[in-house]
Amino acid sequence: SSTPMKLCNNPSGLSFLPKPELNEIIDCKHQFMIDRKPKFEQEFNEAKSKYGSIIAYHGSPTYNWHAIIDNNLQNYSNTKQMTSGALFGSGIYLTSAISLSRSFSKMNKTWNKSKLGTSLSVV
Repeated sequence: SSTPMKLCNNPSGLSFLPKPELNEIIDCKHQFMIDRKPKFEQEFNEAKSKYGSIIAYHGSPTYNWHAIIDNNLQNYSNTKQMTSGALFGSGIYLTSAISLSRSFSKMNKTWNKSKLGTSLSVV
């Protein structure tokens, strides 16, 4: 299976997840993985060996994902950029329940020639 993304790395791009690696819990046709630079892959694997890892989901509107991929998750609590409340205090919210993260990921229309379909939600 694919290695989860470390929150503090600087990914270099996206690629489709090969069919044998698709997460069956996620009910969607398209799943991607973040292609990390080798330096960050090594850092992640060292931290994973030392501390372990879990799969966690983050729901955010589709228009935020380009910035998230380029700049990683950022804590915008109590700033103009904050798009959701801070019910449990300042921070970046993750969950093991994809259904919960989907509630923060609004369905948006795609480019009319998109191979991903006519609408898109990202977690």
